[in-house]
Amino acid sequence: MKQFLPAILILCCITSTAQTFEGTWQGRLQFWTQDFRLVFRISKNTDGKFAGTVQSPDQDPKLFEMDEVDVTGDSITMEMTEFEATFTGTFNRDSNAIFGKMEQKGFKLPMKLLKGEAEDLLYNRPQKPKPPFPYLEEEVKIFNKQDGDTLAGTLTKPSGKGKFPAVILITGSGPENRDETVFGHKPFLLIADYLTRKGYAVLRCDDRGIGFSTGNFKAATTADFARDAEAQLAFLRKRKDIDVKQIGLLGHSEGGVIAPMIAAKDKKIGFVILLAAPAIDMFDLLLAQDSLSSKAEGSSRKDIDELIETNTKLFGILKQSKDSLDAQRGIVDYLAANNTSGKEIEMAIKQLCSPWMRWYIGYRPQANIEKMTCPVLAMNGAKDVQVPPSINIPVIDSLLRKGGNQHFETRILPGCNHLFQHCKKGAVSEYISIDQTMDPAALEMIAAWMEKNVPTGRVTGQ
Repeated sequence: MKQFLPAILILCCITSTAQTFEGTWQGRLQFWTQDFRLVFRISKNTDGKFAGTVQSPDQDPKLFEMDEVDVTGDSITMEMTEFEATFTGTFNRDSNAIFGKMEQKGFKLPMKLLKGEAEDLLYNRPQKPKPPFPYLEEEVKIFNKQDGDTLAGTLTKPSGKGKFPAVILITGSGPENRDETVFGHKPFLLIADYLTRKGYAVLRCDDRGIGFSTGNFKAATTADFARDAEAQLAFLRKRKDIDVKQIGLLGHSEGGVIAPMIAAKDKKIGFVILLAAPAIDMFDLLLAQDSLSSKAEGSSRKDIDELIETNTKLFGILKQSKDSLDAQRGIVDYLAANNTSGKEIEMAIKQLCSPWMRWYIGYRPQANIEKMTCPVLAMNGAKDVQVPPSINIPVIDSLLRKGGNQHFETRILPGCNHLFQHCKKGAVSEYISIDQTMDPAALEMIAAWMEKNVPTGRVTGQ
């Protein structure tokens, strides 16, 4: 499961008398394994004061208005009272950049703002597809009748007439947009581009409550996201340009939990592709993830043992609790008895007692994997520390065999991490420093399997 990227809600205060601060500025706020891209658009009002908006575009298109400004010469201070945060920086004329620090709740984090609109200004992502594209793109709105939410997405399909085989891309955990953007990488955009060029229609949507989709993400569970995917499936089945007998699901990480949930009960699903999909109890998976991720980040054996001991107890409290309030009581009692600070207890409750986590910790994916009868491709990176292949791929293989599935393949890609990037250790902290969005070998493997199991009947080029 990918790291959560918290929503950035910033109401900035900016005032200036210098022309140097006008325009668009972009910066990355980095804290441990988290990395946020912020875009500030500053303009001058008719009264000579500055105003503008701030945005975290990789997570949400929403713009937040700025309030006021404090500028002395080439120095600027942006205060965010609501979020107890302040950015203080100095404009450097030689580099045309603002160098400063973001301070929030005791943390002081360096931040550099560069001037420009270009989306690739802060990252080098050479695999990112760029227009013009040799296929059609259609912005779509899909209504989930059961929950009353509207999903916004992009449908790409080959040019020309015909009924095209189609695949729905299902994102991993955390608030994800349709491209599954993480650290400047857009893996779902890359997959959609690659497969559409091969002759397939591809549908990808923003998670509910994220991007242009409506709904409440924070209140949603994996089961809710599964209904969103089913709404997308129903949408494609009504289209005359889609081959309804060849619609499949491609799920990454948590998406690899959702795909079997749907395919186990819907025998009309044409195929399923699982990328880094969990196959063991979530309780055990999260503990394995904690251990391997910490080891990859260089934690000591002592620290890892303490983390696993603590999380085993906390996960157990969460799993056995009858409701959220009961879980909170148990967590507070346990952590307070171990001299945990009030702020740490508050953070633990926020992370553990969400509807998503309370549902997820008790989920067992085995039964749904076993019930899948359509063609299945399951892939993992050999260095994946979030969904370890050694304890998940063999289980997928065994379950599909047990269920009598005659059309499946399992693959482990050497040297690849959870995002299928070629990496060194597989650590989450490496994701941002790797320019590659996805190993070409992984893309080729997916396409070759689809061409064999979901033929398009068309000759397509790159």
